[in-house]
Parts: sequence; structure tokens; C-alpha cells
Amino acid sequence: MTVLKKKLQNKILPGILFFLLFLAYSLHSHEFLNITLSMTESELLANGDSNRNIVWVVPPTLEYTTVWHCICGLFGTEEGRIIDPTTGQLTNRYHNGHGGPGYEFVYDRERNLFGHPGYSDQMDIMFETVGMHPPDEFAEKVSDSWLLRASEGLIAVENVDSSLREYSDHSPNTWWLTNEALSGQFAVMYNRRLVTDFIFNDCARFNFRNFSFIAMRLESEWGLIDRNGDTALPFIFSRLLIIDDNTAFARYNGRYGILDIRLSMQN
Repeated sequence: MTVLKKKLQNKILPGILFFLLFLAYSLHSHEFLNITLSMTESELLANGDSNRNIVWVVPPTLEYTTVWHCICGLFGTEEGRIIDPTTGQLTNRYHNGHGGPGYEFVYDRERNLFGHPGYSDQMDIMFETVGMHPPDEFAEKVSDSWLLRASEGLIAVENVDSSLREYSDHSPNTWWLTNEALSGQFAVMYNRRLVTDFIFNDCARFNFRNFSFIAMRLESEWGLIDRNGDTALPFIFSRLLIIDDNTAFARYNGRYGILDIRLSMQN
């Protein structure tokens, strides 16, 4: 009986031990699996891509109604108070602005004409409307270096019908495109060459500092496009303002933060 008991113990105890180990492993694996799935779903909802994490320099906790970007490079609130673009915090300085960053470029794809939605030789050079020209000839037609630099690098353009023009009663050389000429469809150009199709609904109309990325809106969300026309950051933000080649103000879940563009692209 003692020998039989020992034999049974030698057979049963290892089996029980194996079963307990298997049960513990199963429970652990099931728990781990649930965590992994939960994280994947969270990343998918938060970032639009389960393989990418958005890296924040300042998390989206800034309760600003809106953040504006002046043509001189400053950022501020609706009340005109300047925001520090490194911390996201308010400063004690105020700025009424020089006007929003909005030198708008348009492109008539059918006629291969690029430029500004109007022309005048009667206006101050800073705000001159330069008209529309073939992209290869634009640099020759535009003598002002500020306007030429504004058209180079990465820019957004709206698709238009350049034949729909309205002429000034006071100057036969002055015209602008009618509202019917504007399509509301935007594309990205690099060095006056299309790198995307006209698939966007809105754009950052100013890239005078020639950043490596440009903010575009697809339906109701904003993301970043690079010089190749590829998506650098997914379209998950309700607002996006590039600060420099490494950071941007982004409105996410109703609040602003400052994201790290490069690190977010690496994740």
C-alpha cells in the first residue's frame, strides 16, 4: 500500500503541479492579452494608427479657446496675449497682430496656371496680387523676393477656374477671381510641383519659413504632410499650428498641447 501510494504520488503530484502552473500561466496570459488589446484600441482611437504614439512636449491640457499664429511668427490667444511656444504658457506681452498668415496661392490644374487669385499693378508691393502664370515661369514673372520665397518649398494651393474673373471698374489691369472660381479643394505643392491630389478641405496658408511639413485638414481633422506628399502625422487633431520643424501646437480632445513632430513620427 505504501509503495502504491508513493507511485501514485509520483504520478499525480507532478500532474497537479503541471496543471497549476498551466492554470497560472493561462490566467496571466489572458490578463496580458486583455491589457495588450486594450492598449491597441486606445492607441488606435487616440492616434489613428496602432503603431504610432503621439509624443507631447506639453500634454493637451491648455484650455485656450483658440491659438492664433501671426505672420511675424508669434502665437497668442483671442485676447491678443502672447503664448510662449516652448511651454504653452501665457506671457505678459500682448500683440495685436500684423494679420493672419494667409498669403494664398491657387492653381488652375486644367490650364496649368499658378499664383495669386488676383492681379494688380496699382497696389503696394508687400500686398501685390501677382496674378497666375505657368509654374515654370512664375519666378520670372515675380520680381519681389518676399513673394517668390513664399511660393517656394512646401505650400498649399486651392484648385480654381482662372477663367472666372471680375475686373475693376477703376483699373483695367486689376482683376480677382470670383467666388465661383474657388473649389474649396486643396493640394500640397513642393517647389511649385504637386505632391498630392486636391483631396484636402483646408490648409495652413503660410509656410514662409519653409518648414519640412505643412498642416492640412482632411474632412474635420488636421494632420501633417511632408515634402513627398506623405502623411507625417495622422489626421486626428481639431487644430494644428506648426511652431518649427520639431514642434507644433495641436488641439486634441478639446484642449491644446505642444507635440514633438520628429519623435511622434518615429513611434
